[in-house]
Amino acid sequence: MSHQSLMHPICEFLQWDSDFFSLRIGKAIPNRVDLDTMSQIKNWCKNESIDCLYFLSDADDPVTTHLLLHHQFDLVDARMTLERDLIILPPFEPSTTLRLAHEEDIPQLKQIAKHSYHHTRYYFDGRFPVERCDDLYATWIERSCQGYADAVWVATEDSGAVQGFITCSIHEMQGEIGLLGVASKYSGRGIGHQLVMRALSWLQEKGVKSVKVVTPGRNIPAQRLYQRTGFLSHSLRHWYHIVTGK
Repeated sequence: MSHQSLMHPICEFLQWDSDFFSLRIGKAIPNRVDLDTMSQIKNWCKNESIDCLYFLSDADDPVTTHLLLHHQFDLVDARMTLERDLIILPPFEPSTTLRLAHEEDIPQLKQIAKHSYHHTRYYFDGRFPVERCDDLYATWIERSCQGYADAVWVATEDSGAVQGFITCSIHEMQGEIGLLGVASKYSGRGIGHQLVMRALSWLQEKGVKSVKVVTPGRNIPAQRLYQRTGFLSHSLRHWYHIVTGK
């Protein structure tokens, strides 16, 4: 691996994450390290007074893995990316109401989001307050409804109660599924499957040819759901976190 030049940034400061968690948070830019790169990363953290650094590593590089562990980075997540094409979709007849989210849905969506992602790296880090992790996903779905995502689909009862949601985005004609959440009282009813299929149909209608989704490696139910709807494994990376002073 070629050495990183000091002329180029080795890490980036994450202003939004820092403001949200009231910590100085950064992210390493490379996905692989050697001894020189690791030295640059550690120096950057010291110079920037970083409290927590994220590192997303390629899972197939043993040198990177050994260096991260030697320098006391904590493995907090496996980042699974799955992908499928949208050339042909199977017939789909929803058994519940599926529609685009309205502004008045946001309070219900935030409540679902607060309880849907306890398998993610923020919770497993152990240093972020659980309440702030809950608020992170509540904020994420609210921002998604306000334009961060290109579409937010919801499943509802006839009464208008929201059963679940899914967010979709398009970047250079590549489809992406962001958040998928189903209220616990509706789990096991196929709501997630119907939301995924509606998202795929919407992306296909927009002319998108393929779609990706990222899910934690420990979230086996989500992986099975996506596999049942035609997704295949695309890549695997590992999330590491380290705090200053370790």
